[in-house]
Amino acid sequence: MKKIIALFCLTLFLAPGVGSTQEFTRGSRTVYQAQFATWPTARSSHGYAGPEGGFYVLEATSNTWMGPGRFIPIAVLPGDFILDISFQVVHREDCSLNITLSDSGRDYSQLNFFLDLWRSSPPTFSIYENWVQNDFYVSIRRRFAERMTMRQDLSTADWGRANSLAIKREGNGVWFYLRGENVYSFGAPTFPVRKLGVGLSFRSKVLFRSVVARVPR
Repeated sequence: MKKIIALFCLTLFLAPGVGSTQEFTRGSRTVYQAQFATWPTARSSHGYAGPEGGFYVLEATSNTWMGPGRFIPIAVLPGDFILDISFQVVHREDCSLNITLSDSGRDYSQLNFFLDLWRSSPPTFSIYENWVQNDFYVSIRRRFAERMTMRQDLSTADWGRANSLAIKREGNGVWFYLRGENVYSFGAPTFPVRKLGVGLSFRSKVLFRSVVARVPR
């Protein structure tokens, strides 16, 4: 899938409060923990995706998206949850990392998160709500954030070490965390999350070290 970025007016849907991953985690139980050896392998002229050395590797060689070729089924997350992802950027020129939380069926919703690490400008992130029709045609329903610049402390972060990315949903509020810091919150319609999508574009390599989903006890 080619990376297509169109610039539109930004509409913010702010959820109340900041929320806390630590408070959520203390009163939660694990319902999914990725076994990367079972995740699919894909290889093409655009890069590689597959398990390697206990990690899951995404390596892109161009601005064409590279990923496992399909969504990964996970434990169904029907209500409140937190998804914790530990990742490491091994090398990059530019780097765009995509995480998609998706329902399934014939017509369904997705939340699409992009973390963009640029050589010549500060890192940005984008968050979209997608609508999938006939389990094939994907359209952007809402743009919650589009190429928003990160705060200074995140702009100078060392992405070459183990870093954390977390997505938390409580009620109809969603919080997006990087390195333990809440960078954006918004209100979105709730839907059961049944599948996880990952992808990478531009010349870069990223290791997923762990993917864990938790729900309240």
